[in-house]
Amino acid sequence: ENFYRVSLSGRTFPNDFQNTQNLAGAIDQDSFSDRSRITRTGLLGVMNYSYDDKYTLDAYVRRDGSSLAGFDNQYGTFFGVSGSWDIAKESFMNSVSAVNSLLLSTSYGTLGDDSVLTTYSNFTSISTGGLYGANPSALPSSTIANPAVTWESNEKINIGVAFELFQGSRLRGKVDYFQDTRKDFIFNDTFPTESGSYNGFNNEGDSRVSGWEIDLNYDIFRDSDGFNLSVFANVTFLDYEITALGTDEQIQGFSGGQVILREGLEPFTYYLVRYAGVDSANGDALYLDVDGNVTNVYSAQNAVAIDGKSPLPEFFGGFGLRSSFKGFDLSANFNYSYGNYIFNQQSLSLQDASNWRNNKIVGATNYWQQPGDTNVLQRPTVNGIESGTTQFLQDASYLAFRNLTFGYTFSQNALKNTGVESIRAYLQVQNLAIWSGFDGNPEVGVGSSENAATVGNTVYINGYPQVQSFSFGMDINF
Repeated sequence: ENFYRVSLSGRTFPNDFQNTQNLAGAIDQDSFSDRSRITRTGLLGVMNYSYDDKYTLDAYVRRDGSSLAGFDNQYGTFFGVSGSWDIAKESFMNSVSAVNSLLLSTSYGTLGDDSVLTTYSNFTSISTGGLYGANPSALPSSTIANPAVTWESNEKINIGVAFELFQGSRLRGKVDYFQDTRKDFIFNDTFPTESGSYNGFNNEGDSRVSGWEIDLNYDIFRDSDGFNLSVFANVTFLDYEITALGTDEQIQGFSGGQVILREGLEPFTYYLVRYAGVDSANGDALYLDVDGNVTNVYSAQNAVAIDGKSPLPEFFGGFGLRSSFKGFDLSANFNYSYGNYIFNQQSLSLQDASNWRNNKIVGATNYWQQPGDTNVLQRPTVNGIESGTTQFLQDASYLAFRNLTFGYTFSQNALKNTGVESIRAYLQVQNLAIWSGFDGNPEVGVGSSENAATVGNTVYINGYPQVQSFSFGMDINF
């Protein structure tokens, strides 16, 4: 892969139309060009075997090299094997009339990933052109090369069964167990300030994601000349854990707070000061210190890992229906997510009275005003509401009514002698409704393009609601 970049800057062109670089009266000194190259090599061997149309076995092995990895570890070996057994084709299944298809499959494989590494990060280069006093100077690049950094390895295990049951395969589905283990995952570490504030890539540890995927379809009514109704649903259950870490822990900041990577926890567990409500006697905000004692003094040193709360959901999926009758058709789709948390920076800003120049919501007026007030915001202060606490860490679980479509297909008799093969007219509504306890749109965890740089799906800033749209259309085939 070759990459080229040219940046040219010029001034005093003859006019607004003759503005090519060769016509510029002056070429600015900050013009530059550069080029870079990424080289990857690979050898792949594949084996496929099938027997009696019931048993399959596939395997691969590959050797990959990357110019992005450290010079001592540029190559990695990855392999995998998978197999399946079509149980329904066995003779002992002939008497089981309810089973039309039953396929057992399993797989194990590893793949390499070098996408985190940046171009030439395995070089410690020298930048020149600056001055030290009146003398020329040269400085090391901000990234210090690590010759030992190597590929991340993704180890994937899957065991599943797909089935079709009952007359006409009314019930169809698939159940899978999976486990993805990420080994030697790569981080760009920032070194201490006293060492020059450099950074470098390191293989830091291992993490595991495991879970179940279930996908079901059932035809409740089937009549080619009458009413048809099918329902479907799918769900994915997830369990996450950091199983090994090269350092004791890693804390990463986002706009409004922090997340932590620590062995035994979910990746990106929130690392915040625990909010304990409002003192009804004086309106002070209350917090818990690291030992769990209540205090009215905020200190970032009291931040702890909020166990079980991360931007990652416990399960997610969707469900819906499809129906038809005498040319009419109706379909509806829902999707949902449960168990993930988002830091709602936008809600904090809209309720913080100290930031009086910006618009507020009505809830901003619900603050402590006299002794005995409860279920209120803290007393306004010039410092405002403290960020970096769990006060605005919100459950982002939701159920969304994603799509509703109603259509009508004209009969062949109605189109006779028209030269038209088929016509279907339809009305479609997108994003009808969403139900959630989150203040805002829980699906826009990272906000809009105006959002600050952040760890993915942790913070809600400047997020726009999903657009609700109504459309009408016709599909015409000649």
